[in-house]
Amino acid sequence: MGRKRLIGILIVPVLIGTGILLSRLLGNTITPRSVFGRGVMQVTAPLQYALSEVTRGIGSIWNRYYMLLGVRDQRDKLLSDNRKLLLENQRLRNEVRKKARLEKLLGFARTIPADYLGAEVISVSSDPLARTLRIDRGREDGVRNYQAVMSADGLVGRIISVSENFSDVLLLTDVSSSVSIIVAPVRAKALLTGSGDDEEACIVDYLRRNHRINVGDEVITSGLDGVFPKGLPVGKISRIRDPGQGLFYEARVDLAADLTSLEEVLILRGEVGGP
Repeated sequence: MGRKRLIGILIVPVLIGTGILLSRLLGNTITPRSVFGRGVMQVTAPLQYALSEVTRGIGSIWNRYYMLLGVRDQRDKLLSDNRKLLLENQRLRNEVRKKARLEKLLGFARTIPADYLGAEVISVSSDPLARTLRIDRGREDGVRNYQAVMSADGLVGRIISVSENFSDVLLLTDVSSSVSIIVAPVRAKALLTGSGDDEEACIVDYLRRNHRINVGDEVITSGLDGVFPKGLPVGKISRIRDPGQGLFYEARVDLAADLTSLEEVLILRGEVGGP
């Protein structure tokens, strides 16, 4: 690139800038009637227009930017409000479910002619060999060992340990649990023991083959073990097999109470009558 050409390139923007400056300084003294005025205006008008457009464009961009900031703030607030509403909705749903459970439990309690005490489950044993849970009632509430524990659906287990403010419950499915039972339709007596491997089924021992037992037959407590009052609902026969020899059936019972989802229970503190 030659020296003269470089000088020409540099002079052009200087002249244009000078024209713009003069246009601003002279203001109304430059008119389209003067030759100089027309020349300056012809040179500077396109550039002024371009600068005006750029200025408007930048202003528009900033306006949109601030608008987007406002939209983002509104979006963040809406998301926050939505999360709060979802949490509140979940809390209210839990309250409704709890109210329904308590009403069902209270309805069942009214059918039992005995003194009872409500309790909440606060923990479940993590020991795979022990089927126990802990409740928020203890010695101060009048709880003592061997008291029966019920849900709104049926027998759960019995108290095995008591402290001042909480107690431990041995569930029917624990291998060390045993309950004297009656198969209600035929009044057949037997012993219900925990299987240890199923949360909702127990083994039936000593169920004599001279009784006609069917799947679906109701099972209740007999009261003969001196621990559980008579007549408490336990579950239903879910499996029955005749070995063809010996004195007893091989049978299982599906428990009426769902031991995997207990949240509230009743502790029975008095004798219960039954059929």
